[in-house]
Amino acid sequence: MYFYFTIFFINFLIYENFTNLGQNDMKNYSVVILAAGIGSRMLSSCAKILHNLSGKPMIFWVLDCIQKLKPDNIIVILNCTTQAIELSKELLKKNHRIQIVYQKYQLGSAHALLQAKRILYHYNGIILVLSADVPLIKTTTLFHLINETFRQKSSAMVLTTKVKNAYGYGRIIKKNNSLERIVEENDASYIEKQIKNINSGIYCFNKNLWKAIDKINNKNNKGEYYLTDVIHVLKEMGHKVDIMHINNSDEVRGINTKKDLAYIEKKLKKEKIIQLLNSGVLFIDINNVYISYDARIGIDTIIYPGVYIDTCVSIGNKCIIQGNTYIINSVIGNENHIIYSYINGAVLFDQVSVGPFSNLRPGTILKTKSKIGNFSEIKNSIIGSQSKIGHLTYIGDAYLGKNINIGAGTITCNYDGHVKHKTVIDSHTFVGSNVNLIAPIKLGYGSFIAAGSTINRDVASNKLIIARTKIKKEYDLHQYTKYKNIYKYKEEIMDCKIISGNANIKLAKEIAEHLHIKLSKANIKRFSDGEIQVKIVDNIRGSDCYIVQPTCFPTVNEYLMELLIIADALKRASAMKITAIMPYYGYGRQDRKSEPRVPITARLVANLIAISGITRVMTMDLHAGQIQGFFDIPVDHLRGKFVLSRYFKEKHLNNIVVVSPDVGGAERARSFAKALNADLTIIDKRRPYPNEATVMNVIGNVKNKTCIILDDLIDTANTLIKVANAIRDKGAIHIFAAATHGILSGEALQKIQESCIEQLVITDSIPLKYDDNLSKNHKIIVLSVASLFAEAILRLKNNESISALFQE
Repeated sequence: MYFYFTIFFINFLIYENFTNLGQNDMKNYSVVILAAGIGSRMLSSCAKILHNLSGKPMIFWVLDCIQKLKPDNIIVILNCTTQAIELSKELLKKNHRIQIVYQKYQLGSAHALLQAKRILYHYNGIILVLSADVPLIKTTTLFHLINETFRQKSSAMVLTTKVKNAYGYGRIIKKNNSLERIVEENDASYIEKQIKNINSGIYCFNKNLWKAIDKINNKNNKGEYYLTDVIHVLKEMGHKVDIMHINNSDEVRGINTKKDLAYIEKKLKKEKIIQLLNSGVLFIDINNVYISYDARIGIDTIIYPGVYIDTCVSIGNKCIIQGNTYIINSVIGNENHIIYSYINGAVLFDQVSVGPFSNLRPGTILKTKSKIGNFSEIKNSIIGSQSKIGHLTYIGDAYLGKNINIGAGTITCNYDGHVKHKTVIDSHTFVGSNVNLIAPIKLGYGSFIAAGSTINRDVASNKLIIARTKIKKEYDLHQYTKYKNIYKYKEEIMDCKIISGNANIKLAKEIAEHLHIKLSKANIKRFSDGEIQVKIVDNIRGSDCYIVQPTCFPTVNEYLMELLIIADALKRASAMKITAIMPYYGYGRQDRKSEPRVPITARLVANLIAISGITRVMTMDLHAGQIQGFFDIPVDHLRGKFVLSRYFKEKHLNNIVVVSPDVGGAERARSFAKALNADLTIIDKRRPYPNEATVMNVIGNVKNKTCIILDDLIDTANTLIKVANAIRDKGAIHIFAAATHGILSGEALQKIQESCIEQLVITDSIPLKYDDNLSKNHKIIVLSVASLFAEAILRLKNNESISALFQE
């Protein structure tokens, strides 16, 4: 009992002493804050004293500490910069009793203090002087410093401490254990620099200050008037000068660099977190959160790593704050769950769920048990209790009642370009996905807004509203590729120019039609000796140009020259890009040196194309994949199986086997078989002469099967007929053939008509001459690849993957 009474009595005396100094002796002391320094070592355009610490400017830490002392005068010395003038306005807002004095020229700390002389010259009380860059100074320390000055009846009292690294500080020079003088870093000798007792820059003076300050000079290394010289002058004048030592050096640590700023910031954060831990808050990782000095957090709230709680935030009990959540100027109630969200100027009632990735802007009020889902933005709106905004939604300038559901993609169109309008949604309303609410508007109680609606008038209670745009055109599902990206990329294809040579004008027109653009005009003529003449009629400067020109039968060489000459014309007409669309790449069969003294024409043609000015090639089903490597420009290799396999899927054939006519085409056939969920057979053949082949063996079972012979091209059809006969002899029931490129030279059509092949399916990569033989040959089916090339152009324009078109 005696122990507790003693503690109570000591605390009572301390309280009374502090209270008396703060009230009865209030008129006996004033404060001067030195804040005129430039702070060049901070290396910042922002004034040093305006740098934030835990969400509060440095000078306000000192000012808040001073105001608790209730001094007679508070004088702040500022420089004459624009930032200082703006700061003075903020200081006066904080305390109208503050007096601002400006130091026009930066001539040192004593000169700065001298600017307060006209206010305090006749003042008889104690003058407390400190800098604005010591934010950790405590009110109790200053209280004891003032009290000690009164008690010792000193003309000057210097606050000192001991540090490990004294660099940059003034050193305390003692004689007979009393203060002799203070020497600055720049003027200290080597021996003096070894002293660890430093000047904190915090002093108490009586009225003798002004006489002493008039006697100092600037004869030092920096040419400035040091306030520390006042101590030596007072001693010479015979006045008493004392020191008061404190053990906590961090309390008087000044901030001169951003490294110092970071150190103090870390210390403040640690102190705040310890305070919150002691009050019942749980931090999962105290090293990976940021908590401002004024944050208020209730018990059993859990703060996860990455959370940033800025100034003016109050969080209730049993909340969970997760992810990289940022909160400022907000009130969070109890039992709320927030994850990966940005919250500024919002009020959350109890049991609210927010996030992930929500943005709550100023004026947002979320009532009890409401929910804001991912990627939603709320601004200046009240969300009623138990209302849910799932995801991908914008609600602005709105009032929502209770138990409302807002579907994904819904937005309140609150701004008309001049004025922001209000949206009111009454309780128990259901708003479907992708709804536009054009304010001002009111949805009545229990109304139901169908998905995809645009609402521009008030809706009565308990009404179902469907306001969708009618379907203007329908397309066949199989032509989906033709249309699916046209409108999406309408702007991207505006600068597209499709130019056609004479090789396949029909295909070029179809590609342009799929892109909803016109075929650009190009006049291609011949001189009397057969020389090719090209003139591009349309203006193509800066355009993305596509030349549609297969190098194919019957005039492969002329078509190749046409392609090169058109490309040269486009290049000289300042086309931005030139892409050669070559559905069939001629000379591709000579892709390697299979015997002595033969050319590799596939490489030769690739070189010619590159030097002509063509910047990209788009082709389909090259005879050998290695040809892509012959080009020094990008090559997009399209696959004809995309079109061919779809045709056979629609026929609903049973018991299918895909037949590769040679070992070299096995990979192509395997991919085709996979698309049809079919088996694979390979023909072992030999080719003694060009366009001649001998079937050696059938590798695989074709008996009682429906066979599809797949090749990249069919020329004379000799190989095709021999393979068909071979698998027929092995017991195949139905025989079909498919190839991307139908050259069909010589008597190929007649051979196919007379063969056991039921159908030959080819594409229009090479145009067929529609003579009498073809019109009578019902076995030939030609499929268009125009939509495939159009889709590839769109993907190319939008930097999307072309290979994704052909993924299984």
